[in-house]
Amino acid sequence: MRRLLGENLLKAGIAAIWVAGGRFLGLAWTVAVIATLGISDYGLYAMAFSLSSLIAAPLDNAFHVRSMREGESRFAAERTGRALVGAVLLLAGLAVFGQFFVAGFALAVAGGEMLFNACKSRALRDGHPNIVMRLDTVRQTASIVVASAYLFLSQPLLGSAPTLETACLVYLWPYAVVLVAAAVTTAGTRPGVPGKPRELLLFFVDALIIALHMQGDILLLGILTDSTITGYYSVASVLAMAVASVGQMYAQTFHGPLREAGGNPAAGPGRKATFALSAGLAALVFLAGLVLLLTGLAPQIAVALMVLSLFVAVRFTSLVMTTILYIQGQDRQRVAGGAVAAVLKLLLVAALAVPLGAGGAALAAVVAEIVQAAWYFRAAHRPRPVQAAPGGAALQTIEEGSR
Repeated sequence: MRRLLGENLLKAGIAAIWVAGGRFLGLAWTVAVIATLGISDYGLYAMAFSLSSLIAAPLDNAFHVRSMREGESRFAAERTGRALVGAVLLLAGLAVFGQFFVAGFALAVAGGEMLFNACKSRALRDGHPNIVMRLDTVRQTASIVVASAYLFLSQPLLGSAPTLETACLVYLWPYAVVLVAAAVTTAGTRPGVPGKPRELLLFFVDALIIALHMQGDILLLGILTDSTITGYYSVASVLAMAVASVGQMYAQTFHGPLREAGGNPAAGPGRKATFALSAGLAALVFLAGLVLLLTGLAPQIAVALMVLSLFVAVRFTSLVMTTILYIQGQDRQRVAGGAVAAVLKLLLVAALAVPLGAGGAALAAVVAEIVQAAWYFRAAHRPRPVQAAPGGAALQTIEEGSR
């Protein structure tokens, strides 16, 4: 339990405070969209955001992982390449935004996040998730404050009702600042490609599976039901993943000791600390759902939250194990476990979405996460030669990113 009180938890705690602030604003943004545009429009927004993760995650993953493993010169070159890909996606999204809202918004967000990740990569490389989360929260605050002002002031000041398309376009404005920051950060460095084709393919498939696992359920739920049910589930899912992400930030603070120990799990987060933190966070989510259920404010969201409280506990553990597997270099095990969990989750959503709605999707998420966590735990703790790893990478995907 000594690790629970150490510097690692302090960094994770600071990062979690920034995330909590960002998630509170995200919840306020959700309420603002639903109150002014309706739950159906929010469901459409959630589907577009999920699509952005499916676009960005496969393209960004190789850059992200190698930014933690490679030497300084390769890091700088690949950071420039990462920024260039992000800029192309952002501009492409803006070009088609008017005709194809969902695709345009998804491309723009994906590109903006890749640009932003390039700007933040130095802090994450040096093991400072607190700085990364602070920057995330600042960007999110800038987006939400201005977009919310449009939603509530459009009618009284402009004389016209707000629309989802315009609100989302306003939401994108901070990425213009990010574009400039990325250009300044990467100036004078030639772009590099993150690895050889075989490595690129592995990371592409890896991230695509993760994105399908985390965001595919929202898209499938929207196809099988409607945007209203999708909106209910998305609200609960965003809250649950935000709380579970504390596990990601906690594990990130251990990548230095883990790397020095050749990926030995004993050098990472302790089991007692992991259990205590995951159980406490799960209890908070369950209580939030119970309060909503007892007050009758949002029954479907309440049921989904109560079911997803178990997801929070298991996801916390999954994120800790994922970090260890990254540093151990067990990429194939991560991809295989993630693929099994993603397929299982989508099959369960397909079976449970129509009869059970948001609660069915939440149950599917729990079962799939249990399978993934068990797979990762077994892989991380199986006997293996202990040797110095070339570097470590802590997982941070667009699907865990803030909305």
